[in-house]
Order: sequence, then structure tokens, then C-alpha cells
Amino acid sequence: MVSAPEPTHEPITMVHSLPLNDGAVVGGIETWIGDLLDFRGLEYRVLGVSVGEEPASGSPRFDSTVASFVIANIPRQRKFLPHAIRLALGLIKNRRLLTDRIVVHRIELVPILRLLHREARIILIIHTNLEAQLREGSDSLWRFLRIPYLVLETFALKLADVVISHSSADAPRLKKKKPDMEVMPGWYSDRHFGLTSPPPSRGGMIWVGRFEKVKDPLLAVQAFAALPEGHGSTLSLVGSGSMRAEIEEEAETLGVRQALILQDPLDPADLCQLMQQHRILLHTSHFEGSPRVLLEALASGLVVVTLPECDPDRWVEKTGAGIYAESRSPEDIARAIESAPPLEPREISKYIEFRAGSRIIPHLENLFLRRP
Repeated sequence: MVSAPEPTHEPITMVHSLPLNDGAVVGGIETWIGDLLDFRGLEYRVLGVSVGEEPASGSPRFDSTVASFVIANIPRQRKFLPHAIRLALGLIKNRRLLTDRIVVHRIELVPILRLLHREARIILIIHTNLEAQLREGSDSLWRFLRIPYLVLETFALKLADVVISHSSADAPRLKKKKPDMEVMPGWYSDRHFGLTSPPPSRGGMIWVGRFEKVKDPLLAVQAFAALPEGHGSTLSLVGSGSMRAEIEEEAETLGVRQALILQDPLDPADLCQLMQQHRILLHTSHFEGSPRVLLEALASGLVVVTLPECDPDRWVEKTGAGIYAESRSPEDIARAIESAPPLEPREISKYIEFRAGSRIIPHLENLFLRRP
């Protein structure tokens, strides 16, 4: 077991690019930060933004014992000034809040942070497959600016003192630019996920993610509709995003709206309880970095049906607790659902215990303190 890091006298600054005051905005970075703060051995402060009216500092978005500061305000409707620029301006105005160690989750912010604090240890966390975000199927604006992005990426990787990537698929490319980059697969929060008191029988499928093109919730609906009648029972989609109305329309067109359950984002404990009512996690993203939802589902005893590009860490292959569809066609995914192995939840959960956050986060924090 990795020992907890020695505490530092000054908190580590966490620069967070999504709203501190909007619980409806839930994504991988929010979950990552929440897990880190749950199992932390070091002290942190969070710098972030607010949506709409600016709340007071000390937002309850994360652990209330962790100091948080709103450094920028963004409108609810997208305006001309990009979100990243508003956050950068907020960092300039509030640079006194930056400490000697800074954790950042957006590659675009590394140069501005280096300019504002030349002596700081900048720790860049890469959550996704950066090369894949430049391809068709991505919702990143960088896909229209490939060459400028690659120049920025090279520059930012050189400026960062520590780079930790959760994307094993993109790691070989990034290591050519940053040879000492650490590659770390994801984890699940064992404070929230695991087998509690699962119902005596499970049924149906669950899909969890943002209702956006890159996560492809429409493919999940289409695969569900391609199943033989009665086989799929129900499909629960948990998330939020711009495609909600499109999902409902597609389900109506395919005749499965009555069997489709749309659920707003849930806190981790409630999501775990909901997962344990289902037998299968259906996962349909175009690409992923190190998707924690697969680990959360496995820890909760679900069989996983996905595609190779959705599982770059190959958890389905390593655990045997699921199946890959042969292609992104609804029919192939439906066939994979029908062929999903009939495993016992407790057997599945045991396969993934070694990726529990309580075991992984001390190692992550030791990397934060790594000396040059």
C-alpha cells in the first residue's frame, strides 16, 4: 500500500474550469476533484467560476472544509467571450490566491499560470484523449484549429513541471513531447461505490454520461430499440445536456419511449443505488481518456457492454466482466447485449477492488510532491 504523503504547510491550488455553484453540471473532472478531496492527505484550495449570479466564496460544491474562491463569472447562455478566456482573466485578477503548487485540468491555462507564477510547481492533469478531441465526433472547438492546438499542447507540456495523463491510448504520443509524463488509469470512489444491499434480482440497462454528441446517447437508444422484443426491458439514461429533447424524439420514433427512463444527474451515493438495480451498463462514447463510469459500474456489480474505443484501459478484457460490440452499429451492440455474460454481482465487484480511490489517491498525491 502507498503511504500517505507528508502534509505541506501551504495548500495546493486547484484551478477548476467548471461552475462551483451549479450542481447540475456534473462531469469527470468534478468527480475527480470530489474523490481527491474525499481521500486527501494534503490541503487544497479551489479556484473556479460561477454561473449566473456570483455566489460568495466557500461554495458548497465540494467539501465545505476546503476553501473555494470564485474568480470569474460566466453567463448561462454562451456569449462571444470564450469560457477559458474569462477564467484566464479571473486568474490574472486573483493571482494572489495562487500558491507554490498548482493543479490545473485545462492545457490552455498552463501558459498563463506559468506567466503569473514563474516559481510555482504546475501539475497538469490530462483527463481525455487529446488527439481524439481533434477528430470528428468530438465536441471540442479545437477540432477546427488542429495546428494551433498542437503548437499550444507542445508548449504547455514543456511548461508544466508534472504531467499526469489518465489516457493510456494517447500516452505514447504525449510521451514523445514529455518523456517523464506519468500515465495513471482512473479509479472509483469506494466511499460511494461498491455492493451495499443489492436487490435480489437486477434487470434492464443503465447508461450514464453527458447528453452530448461525444458520448453518443442516441446510439444507446438505437441499440436498445434493436433488441428483440422483451429482451431489454428498460433503459435508464442518467445525465444532462443539450441532446435531451433529441433523445426523447428518437425514442418516440423507434417506439421505445415507454421503456426509456431519463434521469437527471445523481450524487454518487444515489447513482450507486440506482446502478445496483440494473444488470448491464451500456457505454457508447466516441472516445474516452480513462472512463471512471466503467469502474463504478464494475464495483457496483454490473456487466459492461461497450466498444473498444470506450475502454482504453481494457477493463472489460482484463476482468472478463463484459463484452465489446464488434462495431458502432445498433445491431452489433444489440447482439453484444444479448451475449453479455451472466456473472454474479459480487464476483464482478471483486475484480476491480484494486482500483479503489482510497488506494490510488495517496500515490497521486505523492506525484504532486515529486521533486524535479
